[in-house]
Amino acid sequence: MEFLDDSSDGETVEAPVKPGTVRIIVADSQAIYRVGIRKVFALEDDLRVVAQADTIENLRFAVEPYRRRFARRKHAGRHGQRDS
Repeated sequence: MEFLDDSSDGETVEAPVKPGTVRIIVADSQAIYRVGIRKVFALEDDLRVVAQADTIENLRFAVEPYRRRFARRKHAGRHGQRDS
C-alpha cells in the first residue's frame, strides 16, 4: 500500500485540500491499472488520489483514517436535526 504525495511542495495526505475535493483511494491488484487511473484522475481539479492499495488488507488500512473522519462528519451533520 502506498500513501501518495502528488504535489511538488511536499503536501501530504493530511494537508488541507480545497473544499469540494473528492479524495480517492485506488485499489487494484494490477499496478498498470492503478497508474493509468491515477493519470486520468490527475486531469481533474476536484479529484485527488490519496492512496493506492494492491490487496484487500492494504485497502482496509488505507481507508481507516478516512472512515473515522467520515463517521465524525456524518454524526456532526445529525446534530440539531429533528426527525420527521
